[in-house]
Amino acid sequence: GYLLRDQERSYATPEAIATVLDAIDAVRERHPDTCDIFIGDFSREGGGPLNMHRSHQNGRDVDLGMYAKGNRPLDTFVSMNDENLDVAKTWVLMESLLQSQHIQYIFLDRRIQRLLHQHALTQGVDSSLLEQLFADDRNSPIKHVRGHHDHIHVRFYTPWSTMAARVGEDD
Repeated sequence: GYLLRDQERSYATPEAIATVLDAIDAVRERHPDTCDIFIGDFSREGGGPLNMHRSHQNGRDVDLGMYAKGNRPLDTFVSMNDENLDVAKTWVLMESLLQSQHIQYIFLDRRIQRLLHQHALTQGVDSSLLEQLFADDRNSPIKHVRGHHDHIHVRFYTPWSTMAARVGEDD
């Protein structure tokens, strides 16, 4: 269900991996025969700075591609708009990520957010919920950040991995 950009930059917490795989499965359940989604970077083995990123240092971040119209497989990030974005599949991906309750925030260009918001309304998603998700304030999980027109940056809550990292032999 996915294509990795670089296996050496694909280390992540179990919570992050499970949430991404569950979201991909949700898309494939609703849209059988869906092509693979392109996945950029998680983190490097052992964590620490990863070039071209301010985050992606501890397995809690991932850059996900989006689904293209025509079930066209992508092997890189592609700038998306209303002409090439498969809004239905990308909304299922986002909806699944958000429903997991493992998401701290999602960075996504405002133009893509509008397309997803409009689609979700047509699917009967409660408008007040959508206003909370897509509100342009600090409390909304989906945030506009420039440069996120070709991928979705996701930051995960990872309570079990965070706790395990603090447990010593005496514990």
